[in-house]
Amino acid sequence: MYLVFCYLLFCELCITKVSV
Repeated sequence: MYLVFCYLLFCELCITKVSV
């Protein structure tokens, strides 16, 4: 579960990075 949460978190950060 923790790995999934971490992955989602990183995914969100990735999207934010690409957005900027």
